[in-house]
Amino acid sequence: MKNILLLTDFSDNSLHAINYGINLFGNVNYTLLHAYRSPHAGASMLVSINDVLLKEAKHGLDDFKKILTEENPGINLTLEAFYGDAEMGVSSLCETRKIDVVVMGTKGKSNIENIFIGSNVPGVVSSSKVPVIAVPNNCNLKLPKRVGLAIDFTENSDSSIFDPVISIAKKAKSEVMLFNVYDEDDMGDKPYSPQEDLQRSLLDGIFEEVDYSFHYIENEDIEKGIIDFVDRENIDMLTMISRKYGLFKRIFHRSMTKRLAMNPNIPLLVLHETEV
Repeated sequence: MKNILLLTDFSDNSLHAINYGINLFGNVNYTLLHAYRSPHAGASMLVSINDVLLKEAKHGLDDFKKILTEENPGINLTLEAFYGDAEMGVSSLCETRKIDVVVMGTKGKSNIENIFIGSNVPGVVSSSKVPVIAVPNNCNLKLPKRVGLAIDFTENSDSSIFDPVISIAKKAKSEVMLFNVYDEDDMGDKPYSPQEDLQRSLLDGIFEEVDYSFHYIENEDIEKGIIDFVDRENIDMLTMISRKYGLFKRIFHRSMTKRLAMNPNIPLLVLHETEV
């Protein structure tokens, strides 16, 4: 991971998320992005408002850069003020700056709920083509020692999708705990098929350079199974794969988020399945 995009709205929450990202990735290239939009107004007034907003955005970015350089001497930090939605800014910079990971903060009591109901986070998570780390305000800045990776063992993925997890695990010396929650009524006594055995063998090769383990959790309520696993195993970072269809989309339908009263101290890393 060489190029990290840090999002800020100049709040304490975003500063906390930025510090988490810098502590996690260390000496790499960072881009600090603030996206802004003007209210609806007439054309002549709009030009004036845009000038003011751009000036404020640059001033805020300069203030944040001063804070970050004082706390992290020698940091390689580029500033970007983008006119438009946060997801548009992220999409643009991810392409031009070859961004590897996006880091942003969440607000409120539940990290998971805010990721899918909060202001900018849902759009960024759903539209980004690169991994996104959503960091809650109460998250400890320590490196994650246990990374939980929720996986549907029946679905094959390009192995490069797991690069951020492996990179984090190597730097933090983390244990990667790959887990699958299944319903015994649907799967029978054995929670995996011969095809899933093959997928597990492939994952053995992908994660061979880090400390990893497989776990099967029987629970008819998939969401509760994830929550129980995170709590029981003291997971420091939860990782999920965003697919057009599958576990991520099924679990995080908007009507389901209130059931996921996730620990507000746990950051969520969202990986994105490669489109073919």
